[in-house]
Amino acid sequence: MARAKKVIEATTDPLDTMLARLQLSGIRDQLDSLLDEAARANLSARETLILLCEREIAKDRKALVNVIAQTWNVPVKASTALVSGALRRQEPGG
Repeated sequence: MARAKKVIEATTDPLDTMLARLQLSGIRDQLDSLLDEAARANLSARETLILLCEREIAKDRKALVNVIAQTWNVPVKASTALVSGALRRQEPGG
């Protein structure tokens, strides 16, 4: 008796694949809502890209704060201050 092969339907959205490869999960996970937000605000392509990058950076910062809070067993508020201070020192002119 032959076994029936399962047909796996893969969604191959090239943008989703690229965002995953670049490890931009903050953008990938919220892309539709972020693009809707940009459209409602009539943002230019450049402004939309800035919005997407800001959200990705915010997601990364939040993850870093949580890791620090868990690793050092300090409150999230203290971790936020540590991360913000460290990032300010890394910025040009900071």
